[in-house]
Amino acid sequence: MGDAVKLSQADPASPVSFKALPHFPRLRVLLTNTNVPRRTSALVGRVKTLYEAPSTAEVTRRIFEGITAACEQFLALVSSSSEVGPVSMNTIGQLIRMNHGLLSALQVSAPALERVCELADSEGLPTKLTGAGGGGCAFSLIGSSSEGEAAAQRVQAKLEAEGFTCYVTTVGGHGALWHSANAIPIQTNAPAPPSSPLAHVITQKKRVLALTAAATAAAVASALWIVRRK
Repeated sequence: MGDAVKLSQADPASPVSFKALPHFPRLRVLLTNTNVPRRTSALVGRVKTLYEAPSTAEVTRRIFEGITAACEQFLALVSSSSEVGPVSMNTIGQLIRMNHGLLSALQVSAPALERVCELADSEGLPTKLTGAGGGGCAFSLIGSSSEGEAAAQRVQAKLEAEGFTCYVTTVGGHGALWHSANAIPIQTNAPAPPSSPLAHVITQKKRVLALTAAATAAAVASALWIVRRK
């Protein structure tokens, strides 16, 4: 999925604003589904209690400030160029780990998510939960080096051995593009549609895989939306 979107909200009574980030860099990530169901309303209610309780309100507010600072620093790193160098990639990894730690302090992580982070961190892949937490998915930053790709393969094998579902994908770049019909070469010698039942089944499976890949990319892009809340 291409580019990214920044969501911001000055306060709960204000509308949510959306800002496109057209130069968002291409980032390779490992998306892990813990296969643990969650109730977003319950998680939001838990954070609301922390935010409103006199004994925890000040600390919770400072945690939100830390999350905002991490997001703003990330934006500063990626807004100047569509290419991310090794130094910036290392900083992004540190911000990902810090962001997850802050979210865990808000009590929205889960044992399965912490296990994903543990296994990924053992191979040097920065990882954080996505969405509301409490289950669902986490993503790990792979980077662009061959070492990162090899580490991702090892992590994926470990995660899948424990029952997690993993997808390697890329966020950023051009994303889905619409082409004019005149710009697409027409194949006059294209093969005829499959006629046998077996060939039909194979074709349908290919279509399902293509749709699954597209849905996975969309899920990652949604998971990587940058939420900034003051």
